[in-house]
Amino acid sequence: CSLAMKITGDDFNKDVEKILPWTFSTTEAENAMNSPHKLLFVYNANGGAFNLLADIGHKILSPATYACSLCSITHGIFKEKTQWKEFIATLPMDCIFLHRDEFLHEYPNHHEPLPAVYLSTAEGLVPCLSAHQLDDCQNMQDLIKQLTDSCIGDMAMDS
Repeated sequence: CSLAMKITGDDFNKDVEKILPWTFSTTEAENAMNSPHKLLFVYNANGGAFNLLADIGHKILSPATYACSLCSITHGIFKEKTQWKEFIATLPMDCIFLHRDEFLHEYPNHHEPLPAVYLSTAEGLVPCLSAHQLDDCQNMQDLIKQLTDSCIGDMAMDS
């Protein structure tokens, strides 16, 4: 997977209607980006240069046994897929991406199987998509639908 990163409201894509099944005006979208909620994506891969090289090798030599379905769908061999970047940029909340080791360092009391997606609220982390749900996604469209249905839909509609 690519290096962990944070996407903020400054990266918001003005063409939200073209990518997402819901629509809202620019003013509503800008207000949504101030949401106290964040999506936390956790990859089932450790960070760092050595691990990145090992992951690239694994994806090339044995893609069927690669342990991170989130990585497999959202990243090619060398970089994040454009469709994924565009989708993330349209979301009505900030997104945080962590590798397994970074997540365990920041949240030592969470031991759910990875990869996973959490909704980060003032009260803490709420599981949003489990490893099993992510493993069931066969492609980008499946992942986007799962995220929309399970993590984003109600918040986007309320914004």
